[in-house]
Amino acid sequence: MKNFLVVVAVLAVAVTIGVSLISNDPEASKDVGVVATLNGMTDEQIKAIKAKAESIDAIQRPVASETGPWPKAVADVVDYNFGRMQVKTQQEHVFTISNEGEADLNLVAGQPTCKCTAFTLSKTRVPPGESAELLIRWEGKFNDERFSHGGDVYTDDPEKPEIRFVVQGAVDNPVSIIPEGTWDVGSVTDTKVGEFNAAISSRVFEEFAITEIKSESPFIETSVEAMTEDMLLELDALSGYNIKVKVLPGMPPGTLQEKLEIFMDCLESGPVIIDLIARKDGPITILNSTDAIWVPSTSGLKLGQFSRAKGREATMTIMVEKNGMTEPMVITEVVASPAYLTAKLEPDGSASSEIDRYKLTVSVPPGVAPRTSVDSTNPAKMDIKFNHPSGQSLNFKLSFGTF
Repeated sequence: MKNFLVVVAVLAVAVTIGVSLISNDPEASKDVGVVATLNGMTDEQIKAIKAKAESIDAIQRPVASETGPWPKAVADVVDYNFGRMQVKTQQEHVFTISNEGEADLNLVAGQPTCKCTAFTLSKTRVPPGESAELLIRWEGKFNDERFSHGGDVYTDDPEKPEIRFVVQGAVDNPVSIIPEGTWDVGSVTDTKVGEFNAAISSRVFEEFAITEIKSESPFIETSVEAMTEDMLLELDALSGYNIKVKVLPGMPPGTLQEKLEIFMDCLESGPVIIDLIARKDGPITILNSTDAIWVPSTSGLKLGQFSRAKGREATMTIMVEKNGMTEPMVITEVVASPAYLTAKLEPDGSASSEIDRYKLTVSVPPGVAPRTSVDSTNPAKMDIKFNHPSGQSLNFKLSFGTF
């Protein structure tokens, strides 16, 4: 009967079951199943344990001599801390195993603790006085503040039949952006600049540069300043920058929704894209919607779930300051994505001598939309332009699902 040790870590509940003796004997296997089940494990987890057991059992470990002379395996360093590395990159490290004994040292690489880690021995037979190198390569596939993987190398040294080697550290994004998500500048007026402060730092790179910030809007200005040592210490960062965004008073009334492209020399994948929003009160104001949920802060219109065959429409009440208009306000252009979205404007009487009321209806016409789902992360968009002298348009982000 061949016995071996299996360490089972149930990560989902962060409970270590411990070390179990697993036997090739069928009755002993039943006992293992009982122990696993009592610890709340599923059949699939039990199968995984047995598969791991079989893979370990398949390794032909070196057998120490019964009479000698014997080798002596020496590895002064078995634990390597790589600090921080960028997610989705690879690193490697070389450990040394020396033979200070009187006979050849035989080595066999065991199973790594993770598929993200691989072993390579420079040689498997080490004469006395010589050494072998163990190259460990690993990949940081996911963010992990406590990355720790490695495995055993088995020897025929009777006093050290196995040596555990470990590489550990943190796997992190190349940069951190504060705040994440949309940068909301807030309100802009004819006399007040809209301002927004953000920060980009790195716990991976000791140095990096923001090489360019692009925007298609002529009303957006940006400036960059290196962080002070105190700020880096507060963020636990190696390097970083403060970014100041200004939206100028010259922006037209309504909602400004733009994208900032931030280029950095540490990013090979291209620029970071930031959604920026600012608002300026104008003569056209949306009051509410009785058919959908209107979110003023993001110009969001939530239409909910509906049948593709029936379609959906939402009507909003809008107030319009006349400001010298000699004819009713009409829609002059609708830029929509997807293109099947439509908009209709109808007069709804006068609120006063200076303000008119209108009903604006946004529609997903029956039978035109595919089966789809759009939300705040990938919204449908509409830009509705009018003949109002102010030039103000209305921009919407729509979310809905069709079935």
